[in-house]
Amino acid sequence: MDPDDSAFNSVEYCGICLVGFDYQKYPSEPNKVTVADVKKAIAGEISKWQESVLW
Repeated sequence: MDPDDSAFNSVEYCGICLVGFDYQKYPSEPNKVTVADVKKAIAGEISKWQESVLW
């Protein structure tokens, strides 16, 4: 990360982000709902979530 180093220009900047949050529709007990049901519930709300994280 030293700008005076000859290898500085060959650095490839990468990043990663993990976001966690609570979701009321996620089951609190095993086998209460199916994975397909959770995916369906999330698909119905994902556009609202995107609006809150995009600038």
